[in-house]
Amino acid sequence: MQIDIKQLFENEGQIISFVGEVDFSGLGVDGLSNAMVKGEVENRSGMISLRYGAGCCMTYLCDRCLKECTEHFDYKFEHMVARELHNEDSEGFILVPEGILDLGTLACEDVLLELPSKYLCSPDCKGLCSICGKDLNEGDCGCVNDTTDPRLAVLKDLLK
Repeated sequence: MQIDIKQLFENEGQIISFVGEVDFSGLGVDGLSNAMVKGEVENRSGMISLRYGAGCCMTYLCDRCLKECTEHFDYKFEHMVARELHNEDSEGFILVPEGILDLGTLACEDVLLELPSKYLCSPDCKGLCSICGKDLNEGDCGCVNDTTDPRLAVLKDLLK
């Protein structure tokens, strides 16, 4: 999704609104749907500001209990856009020398950086029993989980 913002640099106060879909299929993230993006690019006193929201769904397996879950993510992003920088410090700016903003690539990067690093079905997910594999969210399995460190087993004998 590309947006032509050449005329925006010359017209102070002008706003360009956009709505579209960004394809996430080539990112290598399983279960991530395409994102719907909606926002605007505005020239405010000679500074070009990009504000947009991206919404997508992701189907994943919980990292603790392996239950399949689907979650909807809504993110808001804001960037400053420039054609060129004079002091070579491009941190915080999106450079568009030809005046074409590649929103598809930018939205992919933004969303990937915001996705959680661990996917859980709920924050208090108990996971699976390490002995029998039962889902502990459904109840206790009854397994005796004696995880005594073998190096400290000698100390246990002292208490007898």
